[in-house]
Amino acid sequence: MDEKTIDKKTSTKFLVILIDGQLNWHNHVQYIKNKMSSSLYAINKVKFILPTKYLVTLYYSLIYPFMTYGISLWGNTHKSQTNKIFILQKNAIRAINRACYNEHTNTMFHKLNILKLPELYTWHVAKYMFCFSNGMLPKSLSNTFVSLGNCHEYNTRNRQNITIPLHKSAVGQNSIFHIGPKIWNDLEYSIKSSHTLPHFKKTLKLALLESYV
Repeated sequence: MDEKTIDKKTSTKFLVILIDGQLNWHNHVQYIKNKMSSSLYAINKVKFILPTKYLVTLYYSLIYPFMTYGISLWGNTHKSQTNKIFILQKNAIRAINRACYNEHTNTMFHKLNILKLPELYTWHVAKYMFCFSNGMLPKSLSNTFVSLGNCHEYNTRNRQNITIPLHKSAVGQNSIFHIGPKIWNDLEYSIKSSHTLPHFKKTLKLALLESYV
């Protein structure tokens, strides 16, 4: 380009997200894992000193930001990758509860009002879809999906659903452009019909948490 050779790289960082040539997110997952491991070590050092509420604060300060940043992009990659992060998250929850290393965590997540990694992905993608459905996205993203309400004039509950586009590649099928409409269409009508984003987020989170009990 402009008589200059551009070196080929297997991975590059863009807005603190590591993007690789295959879009398998291996490098970014490893980056998150390293950050979480350091934070988990800090929480384990003070878990018998600080009250639970302060340990939760440390979780949201040191671990949660790395788990959720860009999760709508990388959160649906192969489970062999996301499980590495999920295991660390469960270890953090055990540390907050001062529980044994192999103790089940479902009730702990529910008690602390904290979503597990798979549900965190669902929650973030669903928020994006809510913003699309209610015209809250930037203009450049407002035509990303097609609502069924634009396809017919009948006032049915399905008018809120979104057409699921076809993708042949694994990358396409795992992307938010394919998974997003599926997550949105599967939501309860009472959740999708929320009038505000804060109400939608709260209602959906409560519904996801209920699956742990």
